[in-house]
Amino acid sequence: MTVNFQTWLEYRDVETMFGFQQNIPKDDDDIESELPVNLFSIQAFTDYLSRKHLDDKECFHPFLELVKWGTNTGAIKVRVTPNFDIHVEKLSLDLESEPIWITKRVFSLNEQKYAGKEDTVANDVFSEVQKVNQEEIDSPDKDYKNLPGLVKELTQNIQLKNPVFIFQQVKEVSKYNHIIQFGLSGSGRGKIVTKTRRGFTPLMLVDCSYIPSKGLIHIIINTVSGEGESSSWEVDVPYFEGFFMPSQKRQEIIDCVCTAFKYY
Repeated sequence: MTVNFQTWLEYRDVETMFGFQQNIPKDDDDIESELPVNLFSIQAFTDYLSRKHLDDKECFHPFLELVKWGTNTGAIKVRVTPNFDIHVEKLSLDLESEPIWITKRVFSLNEQKYAGKEDTVANDVFSEVQKVNQEEIDSPDKDYKNLPGLVKELTQNIQLKNPVFIFQQVKEVSKYNHIIQFGLSGSGRGKIVTKTRRGFTPLMLVDCSYIPSKGLIHIIINTVSGEGESSSWEVDVPYFEGFFMPSQKRQEIIDCVCTAFKYY
């Protein structure tokens, strides 16, 4: 086959042509090892966890970010969220006898600090899994009346544990739904708010609901970006979401939610 000079020059390795050292393709492992910062390996962490035995509960590792023990009420699972939060959840039943995963523990992982220590983190998390396994299964409540008190304490704890959040208001949508609104005093580490365009004012909304038909507490954390004083708003994907039982200790619920703010 005849190749003209222009075509040859376009596809010719310029470094080789002029006598420089030729680039040697690197495999993915080599590239990852040369990254300026090594990150925590979710796969290694969940692999370590999947080797743990929890009583006579069968262990399942169906997805990269998920490990669970058991299939019936009282089963426990550990999942890693996209924000590198580690959730420990226990399977319970709501008032409609539907299975629901209840949040029992939340750990906010510093993925740089604990890179290479996946086995240590797995051991620590499994220790909490064992504690949760020994606890009574939490129960729903068809007449829960303590949502305002929970919202008040949650607001105080978020402010105390992370002063970057400036309390603005609590909006009572209904007696079953309260939304806590925080502004941000600075840009933080950028883990939560991803939109940094000039003129945008990020808000943090903690949506606390009680679902009477199911007897459950549902808490969602959203970030919202508003442009100046206009009516333009952008709601991000929920940063945190968890279901809780009214029978849980209030501090357990508060700790789970507040941990989601830890590495902002």
